[in-house]
Amino acid sequence: MLTPNNIEQSLDEMFKESPEEDLHELGFKDFQLSPAQKRFVNTMVAKHGGGVLFRSKKYDNIELQIAAPHLLETDGDKELLSRHLFVNVDKAVNEGHNKAARCVKDGKIYDIRELLSMLPIEDRALNIQKSKVKRRISVIDKLKYMVRDKDGNLIPPPPGEVIPLNELPPDHVAVEYVVERGFSPDMLVEQFNASYCIEENAESFYKVLPGGFKATPRARIVFYISQLGTNRGWQARRLDRRVDNELQFFHPYKGVWETVANYNDRGMISIVPRFSGSTIGKAPGIILKNKYIIGLGVEKSMALMGFDAALKWSKHTGIKTIGIVEGVLDAARLGPPFVSIMGLRLSSNQASLITNHFDRVVYTPDNDEVCDEDKAEIFCKSVTEALLPKGIELVKAVPPKGVEDAGAMNQEQVNTFRKDYGLEN
Repeated sequence: MLTPNNIEQSLDEMFKESPEEDLHELGFKDFQLSPAQKRFVNTMVAKHGGGVLFRSKKYDNIELQIAAPHLLETDGDKELLSRHLFVNVDKAVNEGHNKAARCVKDGKIYDIRELLSMLPIEDRALNIQKSKVKRRISVIDKLKYMVRDKDGNLIPPPPGEVIPLNELPPDHVAVEYVVERGFSPDMLVEQFNASYCIEENAESFYKVLPGGFKATPRARIVFYISQLGTNRGWQARRLDRRVDNELQFFHPYKGVWETVANYNDRGMISIVPRFSGSTIGKAPGIILKNKYIIGLGVEKSMALMGFDAALKWSKHTGIKTIGIVEGVLDAARLGPPFVSIMGLRLSSNQASLITNHFDRVVYTPDNDEVCDEDKAEIFCKSVTEALLPKGIELVKAVPPKGVEDAGAMNQEQVNTFRKDYGLEN
């Protein structure tokens, strides 16, 4: 906690006593960290547990991904795996920036001095077993895996071998999946080059999940991020379904539907024992995560999924309007010119991309009468904060009453929605 005694301390003073050695086998040599950066990372890991040390597209931007203290209080030990707090090591150490840590789940900003002054996780009143707190972290150099496209652009590696959805037979599991949900394979291909991954990229690492699953693009629907004519990466969605009271996932290696959980009469879910995660040392609910996975090297803060389709629509109609939603299937339901920001918060980079090409923004949050009111507020606040100063016209367009989000609209509701907000083709 920040106190009168440490509020004036410099960051360097707060971690200068930490040893410089690579205590936690972090692979410091890969990043050529300075002694001060080594001490800083070691101190953070000692207090907040392990995570991921990674370098984004800019070589001088090294970040540490660890558990967020406030989410440890509310979510318990599963936050040790989710690790929603991103700490910019360069800003904290090289620039002495106190506000260089942000929770990507809710946008909470931490003072670095507060993080450095906290007790180690196991010494806090969190009821988290000491055995669950690991001090090892992974090292990811995103640039190491990037590839060059035909024009020489450095882009994220492909997911593997894929087939466009509209080239698959009608009885293919991926086609049946989207059609049953009211989507057109042709439209998904046109908007996102949506494809089915039949073989994963053998050079990539995929997190192991219970029951032989992995966090792999294989047997998922891949949505590409086409931006100003360049492929900026991809996001892949798991195939899942509910059959009576069973929650089923399509297995990427067996090629069959597997029941991973069951619902009771109150809608509560219980995971099938062999998918609990206990056999591979994972959190009990780990199998339920990873609905979406994103390609290694994708910079979400700089990408808008469906952007080129929005530009094409604008050019065709003469209407310089773009729509903003959270998820890719929300954007797919509403069609161009809607794009997905792949999260809750619109970044300044995304905002600049929008204002360079559009005059008007229609933004559609989840319906807070049905869903999480806080999440809808975070989304709307980020849009207004990023775009209002740029003088662009903003129009808030909430889904119809009783509808959870844009993705849950039926076609009649979509038609009315587009007409009401001047988005008729």
